Amino acid sequence: MVACRLPGDVRSPSDLWQFLMEKKSGQGPVPPNRYNIKGFYSPKGDMSGVMNVDGGYFIREDVRQFDNEFFGINNYDATYGQ
Repeated sequence: MVACRLPGDVRSPSDLWQFLMEKKSGQGPVPPNRYNIKGFYSPKGDMSGVMNVDGGYFIREDVRQFDNEFFGINNYDATYGQ
């Protein structure tokens, strides 16, 4: 069995193939449960601590489901992105 989780609701290799064939984009708005984009977005991006993009490429599933042990990543690093 192959696990595949990518932006654009891709959940399998066949989903990925279809996604590519249809020339789709996985770009979308920031999910509200990730962070408050309103606190970090400025169209000009002219202030410290803000960005000038209001979206990105997000996996819609709970990222806590990531199997860090499979990839040899300890819990601390998987949790805090060290």
